[in-house]
Amino acid sequence: MSYNIALQLIIDEIRLMANEGSAPHDLAEKALNEHTTINELGLDSMSRLQLITAVEDRADVMLGDDDLHQTTTIGDLAKVFASASKLGG
Repeated sequence: MSYNIALQLIIDEIRLMANEGSAPHDLAEKALNEHTTINELGLDSMSRLQLITAVEDRADVMLGDDDLHQTTTIGDLAKVFASASKLGG
């Protein structure tokens, strides 16, 4: 999966979560891009886990805890997913 596809998957999932009420509602309309920090999203630990799990399912990859340790932006997260998909998960 390319970086751009991974980025779009993440943004789509954030918007879906906001519309369903499992993420702050304003994220449904907020301008999100690769520079948006994960902290800016205002997700609690359960919502962060839900986001990661949902994108893992959609991208058909499984990330380890170490993969996520250095992610601070949505773009960082997209890079991790793109990399993991090229390695076969």
